[in-house]
Amino acid sequence: MMIGVSMCLNLFKDTDWSSDYMVLSEKSKVFYYLVRSYKEDSPLVVWIGGGPGCSAGNLLFLEAGPYVFNSSLNYTPNTYSWNRFANILYLDFPFSTGLSENEEDSEVIKNINAAANQLNKFMVYFFEMNDEYLGKKLYFACESYSCQIVIKFASNYNFKRISGLILRNPMLNYKIQSNWAKFAQSIDKINYFEYFISTALIFYCKLGIQLNSESVIRNFCDPTMERTARKSHIKCLDNINNTQCYDKEYYTVNNLLNNFEVQKSLGLNKQVPFTICNTTISYYMDIELKQGDTKELGYLLDKGINVKMIFGNNSFMNNWVGGKEMAESIGWNKKEDFKSKKMDVFDCGRKKEVESLRFVVLDNAGHVMTREVHSCFFKELTNFIS
Repeated sequence: MMIGVSMCLNLFKDTDWSSDYMVLSEKSKVFYYLVRSYKEDSPLVVWIGGGPGCSAGNLLFLEAGPYVFNSSLNYTPNTYSWNRFANILYLDFPFSTGLSENEEDSEVIKNINAAANQLNKFMVYFFEMNDEYLGKKLYFACESYSCQIVIKFASNYNFKRISGLILRNPMLNYKIQSNWAKFAQSIDKINYFEYFISTALIFYCKLGIQLNSESVIRNFCDPTMERTARKSHIKCLDNINNTQCYDKEYYTVNNLLNNFEVQKSLGLNKQVPFTICNTTISYYMDIELKQGDTKELGYLLDKGINVKMIFGNNSFMNNWVGGKEMAESIGWNKKEDFKSKKMDVFDCGRKKEVESLRFVVLDNAGHVMTREVHSCFFKELTNFIS
């Protein structure tokens, strides 16, 4: 049954939900959506979108919410809504993402430590205002580069409270994961000459990261990824089998959340310009993010924090080949056991697991896998949390 957009003004029918700003300072506030579970005693899962700087509205309205919208701004009930197994707290984070506002602290959108500190501040305020969640299991879920903020937050502040981390196509160690030529070769998309050229350019990119050269990082790293994709005849970085990527669907959320009537239904009393991804944030953080490593993740694994990495086999930019090498390089007490363990085939793809670290590759899935393999991703989440 398709439900017209006018029904959206009563978001979400038959669902216990709320949305509001969390004021962290006089001029800075984070917008959030809280979609409560259908089941009692469900855990709390906090979602932070990719980028960093991409709104949680992307996941809520296109993938994991009670309803899934299409480009005509009609929507249907979502069989795989995440609130079937958990309370989901969707954050437009960091400041200046989505509907969140920031007029004061520019460092929050330029510095991973500052962003992690503000995430901690948000969670403290959230639990003060919603103490019914204090006794529930707590999970954090994230995507791509934003997982570096979540890991920093967990290692600095709250790892004793956290039951697990769900990392979707995480980019944690660019120096290892920037192996696009190797991935293209593994799927027979690149010839030997272009493989050699791309490998040389990637080496120069890695050298720039090591030397902290902003000009080299900006001019050689992501451009090399894009060049390798072109030479491999791949038109879409987030799914090698697509020709139009996800841009049209992103416009769906932009159109929806720029509608003032919709914003009023979310509790806003003035219209706020909305953009699905604030590229200024990712630009400012880009250098630091590309210098990231997995030392803090290793610390969390040694402390017994459960971590699940889920990659889509068709994602080019954060591909699973580089993801696997990154996971096997993590320095923790079971590193060698994890590295030597072979991938097991299961009905949705491949996976391997050693104690608190789980690595999963889902077949027929791209960067935004929730939209492509709903049932498999849903099963992986519920199995991990249960």
